[in-house]
Amino acid sequence: GLGIPAEPLFRSSYALEYLTAAAYDVQYEILPFRDILPVSNEGGPGVKEIVSEVYDHFGKAQLINGGAKDIPFVAAGGKEIHYPVVMWGIGAQWNLQELQSFLVAQRNGRGRRSPEQLRQAAALRGIEEALNDHALFGTVETGIYGMLNNPLVPSGSVAAGASHSTEWENKTADEILADINGLADTVWQYSKMRERPNRLLLPPKQWSMLKNRHLPNREISIMQYIIENSQYFTTPESIIPINELAEAGVNGTGKMVVYDYNEDKLVCEIPAEATALPMQQQLFNYIMVWYAYSAGTIIRYPRSIAYAEGI
Repeated sequence: GLGIPAEPLFRSSYALEYLTAAAYDVQYEILPFRDILPVSNEGGPGVKEIVSEVYDHFGKAQLINGGAKDIPFVAAGGKEIHYPVVMWGIGAQWNLQELQSFLVAQRNGRGRRSPEQLRQAAALRGIEEALNDHALFGTVETGIYGMLNNPLVPSGSVAAGASHSTEWENKTADEILADINGLADTVWQYSKMRERPNRLLLPPKQWSMLKNRHLPNREISIMQYIIENSQYFTTPESIIPINELAEAGVNGTGKMVVYDYNEDKLVCEIPAEATALPMQQQLFNYIMVWYAYSAGTIIRYPRSIAYAEGI
């Protein structure tokens, strides 16, 4: 013989394959900022600052007699607080040969999405990731702090339990409840009873503990007990897991946050959402650029929110 190895009858790499009806995307982590924060688009493209006016007054009436001349007068005034706006940008590009190859793949039953579709989706995701990080952590180099690391927000560590540990996996259900109620009560007390938190953010692991661990001698989970008895967190939607709080506390422990979901208390300012410039062609290449403007999370009333680490 000629020494040529035997080959399959069907040489096409597609001949014995079956292509499923659906195409699938790689799954990335959820970006939570739009679910946990009010979002405002006031201002529009081009603004350099978000400005809030804050007014205050003081003065208290005193005992006087009918002929008194030393009447106490109130003082009142206002000031502006300026929050810088930053600009985000990202681009995507593809070339003529990629588009031609895509058409060939389509003729062979392949190619559900074109190069421009894939890269445009990736660019929009990239903008959203930047907005999420800016809302939650800020950009310290520009003087902007986020929802989860603002130095004006009351912060501390939870108390150690009977096991001499602060971490929830080593605590009893009653000790965990004390940590949650204590943090919520802190907001109420420190604000002179003006603020009442209505959201509780937790790392996913600790959220699962609330959902799955039961109170002693009772067929009810810690989470269900909170929903039925708390004056702060009264629905399943008010207790929210987010990845960003895992290992965010001291020595890599978990961190929890309580706050009032109210645009008057805190808001994520995005004057311009992701916006695309017209596509450009440069020889064989196609280019698109997107931009967005954001001021991050503005916490107007720092005592309407509190952090606790060590869980």
